[in-house]
Amino acid sequence: MINPERLNRYMQAVLDIGAQKITCLIGTYDSFSKKLLIKSFFQTASRGVSKGKVISADDLEASILKCVSQAEQQYGEPIKSVAINVANVDVLSEWTQVRQSLSGRIIDETHLARLRDIEDTLPSERDFDLIYAKELTLSVDKKMVEGSPLGLSGQMLSAVFHVMTAKRDFLRSIRTVVRRCHLKIDGFYYTGMSAGFACSSYDERVQGVTVLDIGADQTCAAMFHKGKFVYGSVIPVGGNHITRDIAQAFRLSFQDAERVKNLYGSLVASPADRSEKINLSASAAPSITKADLIEVIFYRAQEIFVMAKQKVQGQRLEGTAGSRYIITGGSCQLPGMRELGNRLLEKPVRIGRPLAVSGPESYMQDPGVTGAVGLLYASLLDYKTGSRQNKKWHQRIGTWIKENL
Repeated sequence: MINPERLNRYMQAVLDIGAQKITCLIGTYDSFSKKLLIKSFFQTASRGVSKGKVISADDLEASILKCVSQAEQQYGEPIKSVAINVANVDVLSEWTQVRQSLSGRIIDETHLARLRDIEDTLPSERDFDLIYAKELTLSVDKKMVEGSPLGLSGQMLSAVFHVMTAKRDFLRSIRTVVRRCHLKIDGFYYTGMSAGFACSSYDERVQGVTVLDIGADQTCAAMFHKGKFVYGSVIPVGGNHITRDIAQAFRLSFQDAERVKNLYGSLVASPADRSEKINLSASAAPSITKADLIEVIFYRAQEIFVMAKQKVQGQRLEGTAGSRYIITGGSCQLPGMRELGNRLLEKPVRIGRPLAVSGPESYMQDPGVTGAVGLLYASLLDYKTGSRQNKKWHQRIGTWIKENL
């Protein structure tokens, strides 16, 4: 375990790569104020990514280089590595059980290290790579262990892990582009989990909560129970779909439709909406009523919540982790979005903004940066606990020597 003083000195850089924007944060954790301290923050338009897939490596490389270079200028030093958020419709969230024979020996760190080296237990024929694995329960001889099992003995050590994997081709594309930017990757993190860490309190995660991060092209769902991340899924619908619906319904360009959504978009209806006119663009295009706009937005927003509810229903721990919702992400800020979610999900819903973070006030209260702030928290936590992903070959050899010689 790394002491707080060392963690305070450690600076982490993160990249949240979305379909609409890329966010680069550089920051650390202050153990005295118990807050994340953002030392550098920059956002730029995202190019080369659509629907969670890389469609142009050159465009994505240019966007990342621009974002990182500006963040470096603010910080005053170059960065060498980044942690990256992953939001792809092909991610898989599964529970898996791992067993290890003890033969009466006392459990030590070596046994736990082997148990947690879960990557080798995944089916090799699947075209997926591990991005997350944390134990949910630990048992010795089928008896649940609360806390650390170190020092106990028995015949069989077992654990239930929550495992998330992502398409190998997608991760390979991201790795290639990031390396072309002369950056190393500290690890991949699921966007929904990151957003959940940033906008929910520890008490909420213990009691059970589901976080919906409504992004541009996708909505990431993450369920928490007893303080642990227990399920994640990506819904292929987001804020850009609302914009495209507006563009198609009223024959606008995507840019004009986005402007109309941001200026006049709402889900709060009133009798006056039938008479309130909206000018669609600077051209001579005819105006529409606000009621027309609300109707178009409503059907797509409804789809997001209905699909999220279907994802959560039937999952393990639905009764607790699905007992309340937090919606975050840029598109959650549409007036009436929370009220619609409350009605369709039939559970309490609140808007999620980054908690316990110190930085530019105009940005740090924006639900649109929740995923990036949570990514910083998750990657710093992994650094503190020594749980960095992508274990190096020499670490594997060291573990083998300790076990066998």
